[in-house]
Amino acid sequence: MFYPNCFRWFDIGTHKLLDAGGAPYDKLVGARNIAGLPLVDARVSFLGRCR
Repeated sequence: MFYPNCFRWFDIGTHKLLDAGGAPYDKLVGARNIAGLPLVDARVSFLGRCR
C-alpha cells in the first residue's frame, strides 16, 4: 500500500461523515465562511501488509 493513500482515505471518510451528519463539506465551508478543515494531528501505524 502506498502510505499517502491513507490520508486520502481519511479525507474521504471525513467528507462521508459530514454528509451523514447532515452538514456536507461544501455547505459547511460556505455557511461558516472558512477556507477548509485543518488536519491538526494524524498518526498511522503500519502493522502489516494489506491484502
